[in-house]
Amino acid sequence: MASLSYFRSRNDRGIYDMMIAALDADPAHSLGDAESMKGVVLWKHQNSETIDWCEYGDGGHLVPKQFVIGGEVGPGEEGTVWGAHGRLRAQDVVYDRTSVKNRVALHMPTQAPQELQDIFSDQEYNLGQQLIAAEGGQKKAEQVLEQTSAGRGGGTLTTWGEPYSHVIYLNTEPIYTRVTADESRDDRHGPSLLAYASLGPSNRKRRAGQQDGIEGRVLGESEPSEAAFSEPSSQGTDEVDLYQPMGEGLSATYSLKVLPDHDGPLFQQRQARVKQLPFYRADGELVKPWEHAEVFRPGTLVLAVVTLVDKAWLRDVLQIYQLQLVSMRELDPSPFPIETRPANAGASGGSRTAQSSPMKVARGAEIDLSALLAKASTGPSRPEAVEQEISEGPEPGSPTDVAAARAKKKGKTW
Repeated sequence: MASLSYFRSRNDRGIYDMMIAALDADPAHSLGDAESMKGVVLWKHQNSETIDWCEYGDGGHLVPKQFVIGGEVGPGEEGTVWGAHGRLRAQDVVYDRTSVKNRVALHMPTQAPQELQDIFSDQEYNLGQQLIAAEGGQKKAEQVLEQTSAGRGGGTLTTWGEPYSHVIYLNTEPIYTRVTADESRDDRHGPSLLAYASLGPSNRKRRAGQQDGIEGRVLGESEPSEAAFSEPSSQGTDEVDLYQPMGEGLSATYSLKVLPDHDGPLFQQRQARVKQLPFYRADGELVKPWEHAEVFRPGTLVLAVVTLVDKAWLRDVLQIYQLQLVSMRELDPSPFPIETRPANAGASGGSRTAQSSPMKVARGAEIDLSALLAKASTGPSRPEAVEQEISEGPEPGSPTDVAAARAKKKGKTW
């Protein structure tokens, strides 16, 4: 089978060795290393039950604890969702302030060497241990898993507890951002992308006695009219390039029309644009929003930086543990064709309102995956280290005994 031989070739090409080295390069932040959980501070939001996993940064301030994780992107059947409607329920309408997120399901890399399989298992194990610690015991943790199993679309951590399924779920940040007229005017590309009208109450605000409850706006609040954010007509003018960004780099936003499945009555956005997320190709180039499903299709090998959060939801009174994606990088492409998904197919689970938003990693403060890979490539050759262990055997307590050290860490409590 051609695809199987391709996955095997990752061993011959050194791809899996590179991933192992990258995941071992920073033990303090590698999710597969128990050392990464040392010094973690559980910070509870004021007046809510939401908890962030944090650490003390420069200056003694609490910042979100970042973890590096690796794996292979799984198919839609395992929970991966890419699309304009995200993982909302199929019937949910998307407004300007609706939080729409996609999800990446990571499974064990195919045809991976035993050491990489152990690292992936340790990632699952360490997440399970954090859930047990946060819930105050394994029995309570199992109850949480049972409560959330039917609504995995809401974002449980892993398939921990399911013996034949090993999947870790990563949730993207919201894919849309709300752009105001003032913000657009400040950008040099604004006039070429958006047609502006005089500021004034929208039609919705003119409906006496009504309040826009979905978006939480107060009646009479001054805002641009709906026409102010419609795409301009091309009659008598040059055709507008929808793929021309507003802003540059990670500050760029794009027209809603760049998403191929952004269509139909479920999309009621008037002031929203598509965000550029910190996702990268193997060569370090940014992956554009309309390329997510192609670049990160099933079978793609990735490294990611994530944060861990426990959200308490108002409607269900459930504890939902999530890994939030900070950044993601392709390590090796998939041999499979692009997976097609019907527009607005939706996902299991529902849209909920959290009591408070989790802490975010500041732009520029993310763990640099390129630097990790560079560090991994300049380190000692992984195959030679393994060969030495096989031929000579590690000395008792030797730091080269990677497998034994990892097993020892597994037995630790933290």
